[in-house]
Amino acid sequence: KIDKTPIDSPLIEKRIGTIIKKGHPHFRVNLENPKTLIRLIIENDKIFITKRLYKTDKKHFNNAKPHKRPFFYPGSMSPKLARCMVNLSGVREGETLLDPFCGTGGILIEAGLIGAKVIGVDIDPKMIKGAEENLKYYGIRDYELIRADARSFKLEKPVKAIVTDPPYGISASTMGEEQEKLYKEFLKTAKYNLQEDGRICMATPHYLQLEDITDEFTIKEKHAIRMHKSLTRIIYTLEKTGGSSHCK
Repeated sequence: KIDKTPIDSPLIEKRIGTIIKKGHPHFRVNLENPKTLIRLIIENDKIFITKRLYKTDKKHFNNAKPHKRPFFYPGSMSPKLARCMVNLSGVREGETLLDPFCGTGGILIEAGLIGAKVIGVDIDPKMIKGAEENLKYYGIRDYELIRADARSFKLEKPVKAIVTDPPYGISASTMGEEQEKLYKEFLKTAKYNLQEDGRICMATPHYLQLEDITDEFTIKEKHAIRMHKSLTRIIYTLEKTGGSSHCK
């Protein structure tokens, strides 16, 4: 249904199949076992007809759930959302991704699995040790883990992407104004550590708006994901507003 309007999925499938058949008579439409999957997405008053280019192995996301890793800590991000954020960052195989609040290493795992070089930073030595255990478990080899403060840590060489889920909520050590200060200081350092053509993808709680925190980055995308009744995660992608900032 869309609002209160019922949708007849089988009828839509047949109509889309008819349209494809008319436009491409040599195509064979197979609704039972198709080689090419066409998916219809309805969003508000827009309809998108899409073609599936790639299918992710769902077994990985089940096997990589936080509680199934060798080192677990409550509040860890799901592997599916971590992979989504890695994809939004635009990082490619062979490029370097930094997570300045790496925690148990969930984002680093997903980036490493697509062939990116990964750097994880965390102020807690227990997290650094646990992240290394998890990275080794999933076969990630090209990684570097550093115990440091994300608010002041500076790389010798800037990276292509920064993907991170800074602390907040029940498990966060900072709240309110202190939390906003943490984000401001992190973003200043992130500007130094990011390549000029790089991108940040980060999560924030719904009550903290990046638009009010930084003018050093341009917000390219913003997506809301409801986690539970008291928390909605906002996923931002950011690019530098302009001007070189990585200097000795």
